[in-house]
Amino acid sequence: MKFKRVTVQQGKKQFTILQPLDQPRNLWFAEPVIDSRSVLANAEGFAFLRDLFLIAAQSTDPHEWFYALGQGFNERTPTMVTEETRNSYTMGEFDLNLALFNGGQIPIQLRKVGSIHHSLSGLEAETIEIEPDLSMLSLAVEQPEVTASFHVSTTNEKVKMMTIGAEKDILLRLAYLSDQFTRMEDDSKHNFHSHIDQFALAEISGLNLMYYFSA
Repeated sequence: MKFKRVTVQQGKKQFTILQPLDQPRNLWFAEPVIDSRSVLANAEGFAFLRDLFLIAAQSTDPHEWFYALGQGFNERTPTMVTEETRNSYTMGEFDLNLALFNGGQIPIQLRKVGSIHHSLSGLEAETIEIEPDLSMLSLAVEQPEVTASFHVSTTNEKVKMMTIGAEKDILLRLAYLSDQFTRMEDDSKHNFHSHIDQFALAEISGLNLMYYFSA
């Protein structure tokens, strides 16, 4: 996977931001769907997400974070295609950006994540390539302990950011769950019906993975 790598100084800390260069368009970071933050994607989108979770799990730098676009990237907002889904799901924002950290404690204040987001376009960057280790999927445990090592939050309306901090075992589990969608054919009949709900089973840290395809 190719990334644009940018280095940012925040006080005494130096952060490395890796932004994927080839992001699929059928991928949305949303809040809320029903009552939780969610990722919506088709097979290609979940393959991208699987690889991103794996690469984040491979990272050993606590000040390295991965940044994927949502806001302004995909104009095709997911819609309720049937009356059943319109009546069953509460819709929210679908243009959040993603900031992903390897670590249960996010090493930066959320408001500063937003300020870095606004400064990225003007910073010098280099292109690098990192290959995900797909063999690591076999290390994903059935249900890792998540209460202290998994954090999902959003900032404010101006920034529109979904921030995920997770330890390696959680990232591997998220990669494994994302991989379960990668063999599905592109078909809108699966939209919202094929999903994995509330990973972490915690009200403030839940994350839904939902299939969604838009032609």
